[in-house]
Amino acid sequence: MIIRNINAEPSKAIHEGTVLQWELMKENEFSSTMNVFHANILSPGVAMTPHQHESEEQFYYILGGVGVVTVGREEREVREGDTVYLPPRLPHALRNPGTYPLRWLAIGAKIAK
Repeated sequence: MIIRNINAEPSKAIHEGTVLQWELMKENEFSSTMNVFHANILSPGVAMTPHQHESEEQFYYILGGVGVVTVGREEREVREGDTVYLPPRLPHALRNPGTYPLRWLAIGAKIAK
């Protein structure tokens, strides 16, 4: 059994320090191809740098706030309760144009090359 308290300090600041992240499960704790289970916060007025993952797919589940997600050339508003699929090898980014923190879970798995 693994128990972590996400009310503690974030595990790290990622994407050039714009995203605070709590690593809910570490990659070596999964017994499947899953390798990401993180809670994240993006402050108001801040944007994540576009990036892509060569060998993993991810889902974002929006917990609170309002943001704008870009996947490839498509851009959409996201809010609490929305789920976003991020395919491998496709650039994606997230920005928070709102006045409240944008909070989301990132869930990912490795894919076969």
